[in-house]
Amino acid sequence: MKSEIRFCNDIGLYAIDRAPISCKWQTSFCRSHCYNNKLYRLYKYMRAKDIRNEEYWKNLTVKSFALDLKRRHKDISRFRFCTRGEIFDTIESYNKVRELVTSFPNISFEAPTRAWRNKDLKELIESDIMRFPNAFIIASIDPSNTKEELETIKHWRTLFFGDNNTHPFNNVVKCASKWEHIKGLCATCGNGCFSKERKHIWLKEH
Repeated sequence: MKSEIRFCNDIGLYAIDRAPISCKWQTSFCRSHCYNNKLYRLYKYMRAKDIRNEEYWKNLTVKSFALDLKRRHKDISRFRFCTRGEIFDTIESYNKVRELVTSFPNISFEAPTRAWRNKDLKELIESDIMRFPNAFIIASIDPSNTKEELETIKHWRTLFFGDNNTHPFNNVVKCASKWEHIKGLCATCGNGCFSKERKHIWLKEH
């Protein structure tokens, strides 16, 4: 099976993406501002790419992941789960992510997710995978999330997008990659998603 891992120049990391079919925990803001739909309008090949992405994820194993990484020439000490789509759409996907995280302790895995909106997955993430120091699980949030929802994840890392003027939390970190337009910064930045301290990260609209 051909690898669908790609190097994302914008963030400076290798990544696995999923198709919109994986976005089971989306908000009203997600539906009205879907980045995938924008890409589908701009690039006709993206739908076929997402079909391959889903097939790749379905068949991915620890062994095949390790083989794919050996073929990469850039730094793989950090890895991104899903610049598009949802990585924790099912328990099966959760178990696969957990297996990858525990099998490659020298890789820091970044995983933005809206699975915190599912009670069972939220409890599983908090009690299990968050214990691993190389798992950087981040709650993806937007202006449509309620105060009641946000109260349940104030102890999580969060990633906010959708409003350049107001953020729902205090003591936030503006992502320099987005606000200052520094390409590839995620590979080295220690002040946001990959910081040891859990932080509320603010993305600029694009």
